[in-house]
Amino acid sequence: MSQAAAVGFKSQDRNARVGALTFLNLVPAACHQNLPADFNTTVGAALPSSINTHPLPKKAARDVPAARSYRYAMTQDKVLLVNPSDDKIADVVTK
Repeated sequence: MSQAAAVGFKSQDRNARVGALTFLNLVPAACHQNLPADFNTTVGAALPSSINTHPLPKKAARDVPAARSYRYAMTQDKVLLVNPSDDKIADVVTK
């Protein structure tokens, strides 16, 4: 099962979703968080409680309606889409 299928995104939405999230690269470096060294950023993994998540920016939520209910966390090289109901990683977008 692809990562896109894991969160219920249509596979054809993958490029649009990635495109909509790439603007998150503009988030200041101070917002980027360091994950624990032993943490594996895979779909379905529970996000460590030390990592803060944020609501998706309005543009991303508007451009990718299927992602509206998710939150995100920024790391140095990834955007993690997180399901707020269980704090599990729903998708990983590499910058």
